[in-house]
Amino acid sequence: MNELEQMPLVLKQDLSLGLIAVHKDGLSLQHLPSSLQANPFLVMAALVSNGNALKFASLDLQCDPVIVNTAIAKDGAALQFVQCSKLRAHRGLVLQVRKYIYGSSTCRKREARIKKSKGGKVKCDKG
Repeated sequence: MNELEQMPLVLKQDLSLGLIAVHKDGLSLQHLPSSLQANPFLVMAALVSNGNALKFASLDLQCDPVIVNTAIAKDGAALQFVQCSKLRAHRGLVLQVRKYIYGSSTCRKREARIKKSKGGKVKCDKG
């Protein structure tokens, strides 16, 4: 059980305690009040710890390109929590997710060349 769950609301609203909590575990953002979930500074701290903390950020911040980019750089799976369709379809973010999942586009190109020339299957390691 997260320590924040049992903390009185008055303490949960304290920015410095929120920063300590999300620094320790980014997913602690879910236990903080909405006013702190809408604080870009605190959300960025949570995302540095865990990209999937984007799920608990305010809807406005889930549509902020800098916030979203930070989340996806930490964990490509955070793309599922992006609320803006324009950002979800943004080529740069999609490429960043692909790089996170497959390592790098160079690796994928090399893999395609090897498959084409030798007919073999090559697996690229994550970056």
